[in-house]
Amino acid sequence: FANRVLESGPNPRVGKKSDQAHPPIHPTKYTCNLEDTSGGGGGVSKGPMGTPRPKDNFLASAVQEIRLGAKGRGVWDVEGDEWRVYEFVVRHFLACCSKDAEGLETVVDIDINEEKFVASGLMIIARNYLDVYPYDKWSGKEIHVYQQGQTFEPTNIEMTEGTTSAPNLLTEADLIALMEKHGIGTDATHADHIEKIKSRLYVGLENDNYFVPGQLGMGLVEGYDSMGFPMSKPNLRAELEADLKRVCEGTRNPAEVLREQLAKYKDVFRIAIEQAAKLDTALGQYLEEQAQPPGDSLVTLEETPEPAMKCPSCGLDMVLKTKRDGTSKYLSCMAYPQCRSALWFPRNVEGLTVSEQSCPQCGPDVKKLNFKFRRGSMIPYCEDNYTGCVGGCDLQFLEMLDIETSGWQANPLLQQMRVKQQLDYGSIAIG
Repeated sequence: FANRVLESGPNPRVGKKSDQAHPPIHPTKYTCNLEDTSGGGGGVSKGPMGTPRPKDNFLASAVQEIRLGAKGRGVWDVEGDEWRVYEFVVRHFLACCSKDAEGLETVVDIDINEEKFVASGLMIIARNYLDVYPYDKWSGKEIHVYQQGQTFEPTNIEMTEGTTSAPNLLTEADLIALMEKHGIGTDATHADHIEKIKSRLYVGLENDNYFVPGQLGMGLVEGYDSMGFPMSKPNLRAELEADLKRVCEGTRNPAEVLREQLAKYKDVFRIAIEQAAKLDTALGQYLEEQAQPPGDSLVTLEETPEPAMKCPSCGLDMVLKTKRDGTSKYLSCMAYPQCRSALWFPRNVEGLTVSEQSCPQCGPDVKKLNFKFRRGSMIPYCEDNYTGCVGGCDLQFLEMLDIETSGWQANPLLQQMRVKQQLDYGSIAIG
């Protein structure tokens, strides 16, 4: 097959997508004595097609060495599943360099003694890459190649009985294909997703191959469906993955995506909390337990906070938060804990909200803040209720607040504020 590819000219093509996790996997050296001990044929293989291949095979000139050895073994000692992996990689590489298969989807109208019959299927004209890649099956029933007006003698005419049957359970390969179809995960994360649903007992395995829905999994799906929103469907996760891809491509702002997705998931969680009894009822049927009535305390969710300014370290939004003990307020980066930038306000700030006004000097990404100070604590500098900017334009106001920062990397804004304050006021309170 490799010689046929050479004769017609290799025709490598670019795939439809790449998750950038690694270069394309490909063979780097020809070998003909890898032993298969997996029970799938046994013995020494003479090559992917089972026939001897010359040492001048075009794969041999690709690179110098193949690195399939494991546990200290050399390339000539690969056995069992490792041979099957090698065979798959070689077949895939050859298929990618081959010509496309050619076929026609055909509907055949047949007249037999004035009885009308209809058949439909796929007429394969040229198999090409299908000859070396048996893992790929063309959809549809394969039929003979017919010509318009052709006359033929049927080899057999019979009427058979049959019944419809339930579709097969999904295999891991089937599930991965569905995840790719709906845009969930990447080649690097599919295995983690599948392992997660198994470890959480959402599904089990039948004959170590087919996924069987577990009681917990079926209860969750029915419970979510009864709530009236598609939590069990792939749409929500697919939208998130699509937005993340757009962020990587530079077509979407990461801060906007984070804010939108947080709001979306909080809405879904809020609905789930409000209708938790439906989830309990569905799970109770499968787990054979009586659903317990909810307690007096309900989970409450804060609204998605409005951004106050951009983080000077990572560029994401900074939002207002209150310390757990309620003693002080601060601006925190939305990327926490990856980014620990924070701006702490003094304890005489009793109330603090983000206003709708952008600072005309600092730009549209910096919002003014509505301060409510402890009575008389800021007199004579400002009144108890004051709207001001902490983006760096009002250095005197920042000095009066004696603001503390943490986790901020060196950036032009802070450096400019330090230099200007040192020149104008002799000392600086932001460090």
